Amino acid sequence: MSRELKDAVAQLAGTFNRDFVCITACTVQSTDPLNRQCTCLPLNGSSEAVITVNLSAEPNDGILVTPTTGSTVLVAQTVQNDPFVLMFSDIDGFSIITSDGATQFIISSAGLIQLNDGSFGGLIKIEELVTKINAIENLLNGLITLYNAHVHSGGTISGSTGVPAVIESGSIEPITARADIENTLITHGK
Repeated sequence: MSRELKDAVAQLAGTFNRDFVCITACTVQSTDPLNRQCTCLPLNGSSEAVITVNLSAEPNDGILVTPTTGSTVLVAQTVQNDPFVLMFSDIDGFSIITSDGATQFIISSAGLIQLNDGSFGGLIKIEELVTKINAIENLLNGLITLYNAHVHSGGTISGSTGVPAVIESGSIEPITARADIENTLITHGK
């Protein structure tokens, strides 16, 4: 049937430019996150009823949820759009990507979280970093104190008194505190 004829019939029936939604519970057979699709088998269908479904309403940037193979999803099927996943029972991954692709937040099934391109490496463990910085500061302060207190015993050479010159800065103060280097707006843990 031609498009014009379909439109004419729809106008006569009062359904022209109206969309009707059918929601179907399905089991995920396979996923293809790169193409933003998965194959699904309706729970009430036969194995020949496997359908290809978009993982979002439109296959572009935005929110992408990758369902777990074998899990249950709710699929929306409409007259005017390709079928797409509405709800997920289990997921393998989740990502948010802005339209320019510059800002990204990705969670993988391996438990890894990536902010933007991930090129800065992992986030620091703040307690361990503060402990190491404090150890270096304390060691340096101790060496400065020992250096300033040290006196050479014995004779003098060419008018030397045997006392070393005092280091101008007596110590590192204040010692680094967690609050000095922590951004509390972003937290992470095991």
